[in-house]
Amino acid sequence: MENYWKSDSYTALQLEELIRDKKITIPRYQRGIVWDDQKKDKLIDTIKNGFPFGSILLYDDQATKTLQLIDGLQRSSTVFEFINNPAKYFNNDDIDDLAITQIYKLIGVNANEVEIKEKIKIRLFEWVRNNHKTMSDVKSMQYIDFAYFLAEDFPTLKDPNKLKQIAVIVTPMFKEYMSMCDYMLSVQIPVLKFYGSPEVLPEIFERINSTGATLTKYQIFSATWSNVGIKIVDNSLIEILDFVCNRYDCMVGGNFEISDYDSVKIKRERIVSAFDLCFGFGKLLVKHYPYLFGSSSDPLKIESIGFTLINSCLGNKFSELKTLHTQLKSLGDNKVNKLLSSILSCCNTVNRYLKVYTSFKGNTRGKSIRPNHSELQIASIIVSMFTIQHVVFETNDNDEIISKTYNFDSVSDAWEFSKEAFGRNVKIVYLQDILSEKWLGSGDRKLEYILVNPDYYRRQISYEEFERTFDIWYTTILLSRKEEKKVQIPKEADYVILNLVYASTFSAINHLDESKFDIEHLIPKNLLKKRLEEYNRGKDDEAKIKLPISSIGNVCYLPEDLNRSKGNKTIYEVDYTEN
Repeated sequence: MENYWKSDSYTALQLEELIRDKKITIPRYQRGIVWDDQKKDKLIDTIKNGFPFGSILLYDDQATKTLQLIDGLQRSSTVFEFINNPAKYFNNDDIDDLAITQIYKLIGVNANEVEIKEKIKIRLFEWVRNNHKTMSDVKSMQYIDFAYFLAEDFPTLKDPNKLKQIAVIVTPMFKEYMSMCDYMLSVQIPVLKFYGSPEVLPEIFERINSTGATLTKYQIFSATWSNVGIKIVDNSLIEILDFVCNRYDCMVGGNFEISDYDSVKIKRERIVSAFDLCFGFGKLLVKHYPYLFGSSSDPLKIESIGFTLINSCLGNKFSELKTLHTQLKSLGDNKVNKLLSSILSCCNTVNRYLKVYTSFKGNTRGKSIRPNHSELQIASIIVSMFTIQHVVFETNDNDEIISKTYNFDSVSDAWEFSKEAFGRNVKIVYLQDILSEKWLGSGDRKLEYILVNPDYYRRQISYEEFERTFDIWYTTILLSRKEEKKVQIPKEADYVILNLVYASTFSAINHLDESKFDIEHLIPKNLLKKRLEEYNRGKDDEAKIKLPISSIGNVCYLPEDLNRSKGNKTIYEVDYTEN
């Protein structure tokens, strides 16, 4: 089929009607409505001023007799929103300052002019936005009603003559606003219509967006991976379908029809695109292992961990992520399902190994969970375990993988032989890497190194090696945390060490009940700061004590209620038996 395009145009009202009647749909790989109010206001202001604002790209889908919106979703949705709620875009530019001044004079107050004028404006905004949410409301606007509304705040305006005068004063302003709304309905929206094979649409979408910084690589993947379908056959992965459908349901706020989307069909047939599979898998990981991957309540957020783990467990470098969909297709449905189930099994084991560090009660103060490790550090542990269990790599002298053999049906003898050492040593390596900030930065190369060196986490670290790491970490804190002026909050390593220390001293009740704990200074920071200033006064720089006030030696976990009652006393000066 020959590919070609034609230029066309719709009025804003025609565009709104096509969207409302579901004759314009959006493909699944669209990223959803992401513009904030500021960007929407900017577009409406651009249109109001008669400035060019770009075209939208539609695909004439002969099979469904609809038009797919390939580019221009943010602009189209903003126009749709304006027509259905024009008062939302009533702003300062629509207000006549002379009218406000005339109303102020009618009130008859000589003081607080600026404050009263501002109050008039606020009430004007409220009246327009609360009572004129549709175009029909705007066209039937009764100016005298505003006068009565304003008189509720300013009793001197209740005089019938003044009420009529206010209606006369605001008439030109509101007529101009109504005229602007009429103009917005009739403004021409430039349209490019594409005709041809639907198979090239993802490529067109990618080309349009790859030259700018508007889409992430994952949003591009949603288009380029859309033609690879994978069936969920393992019931332990069934939640992936819920996450995928929830994303589409929330993506465009109900204004647009998503082309070829049927949640009932997806859940019945269990077939999703390669992108949706990785997206849903990331959501599954975050839901069930928040202490490994963090927590998120945003149904549209793309969790990169799903893509990272699948790609890395298949022995791929980060640069190969863009072709992951083709590899998943070549594996086939059954192997892909076994792959994901095996990754989940590794996540479960790693979660159990590191539970003391990651899920200790001291980490649960906020509504969201933020791990004390980087995503790639925890991914490297899971990938290392997965590789030992299920993958055999052949590498060259440069540690480059030249062949891969997968076995997702069973766990290798190598894992059975080494799992005890892995479980014992991974905890120490994990802590040592946090102390040495090994994963600071992107971490891509480090993960790729561990991919071909899975012994990294099952190696034994001697007491002397760990002691050196700890000493270097503490010395670095001593020299780098200059807290004479501003005391810093504890860092990730501080939290992990506190978790390790207090895990052996907290009772089961402390850990499992509803009580909360604060990280608190043993000696209050203001008191310690004052004492250090007194001691260091008059001494040269080398003789001064530079003990970090938030040092691990001066922080602890305290029950919230006890901490609040401590005040400025040290922990040693408080009799907690009184509470």
